[in-house]
Amino acid sequence: MRSLFPTDNETHKFLQAYFMGQEENEGLLENDNHWNENMEKAVHRRPPDKIRKLYATLIPSCGLSNPQTLWDKYKKDMLEDILWRLQRLNADMTFNEHTYNEALIIIENKVLTMVREKLQDFGMLSQRRSDENYFNDEIARELDYNFIALQQQVAELIPQLLPEQKHLFHQVLLKIESRNSALFFLDASGRTGKTILLNLLLMAVRKD
Repeated sequence: MRSLFPTDNETHKFLQAYFMGQEENEGLLENDNHWNENMEKAVHRRPPDKIRKLYATLIPSCGLSNPQTLWDKYKKDMLEDILWRLQRLNADMTFNEHTYNEALIIIENKVLTMVREKLQDFGMLSQRRSDENYFNDEIARELDYNFIALQQQVAELIPQLLPEQKHLFHQVLLKIESRNSALFFLDASGRTGKTILLNLLLMAVRKD
């Protein structure tokens, strides 16, 4: 079927800019309103790390006309866990440019893993990166988890350990907390809970 609209690339860009310009004053286009509703639902149902992941997915995948608007509206919801972690080091820490910047770096890292583009390529402000926090997708994935949820999971799972598992669990944590080196050899037949114990140890270390 022949298209009724111009196919010339420059004409298409002009029409797109024209119609977007008409609605720009409203802040969000109709398509953005749909994703705004999804973000609103996520805020009430998901932890901050999942909200960040949703937002990072929307930016390159869903044609947001103004991703900055969604960021400005939901940024506090997207970094509550980051603020909580920083407050453990500094009780006076509040929402500020430092915490916002850290959240945006995490979000940009996710976008980079998907499309190898930075947030400023989508019309957002660039982030301040030092040499230490420059993009490393492996580190970003390892550090971006929900500390509060981990604490709850560890508290629920420890009572479910068998006595020998619980003894080993506490022995390993004691060595870690005392910063003394030690070698533990976990030997047991299959399907006896080795993986559960190791995952719980990892969660216990991460939550702190």
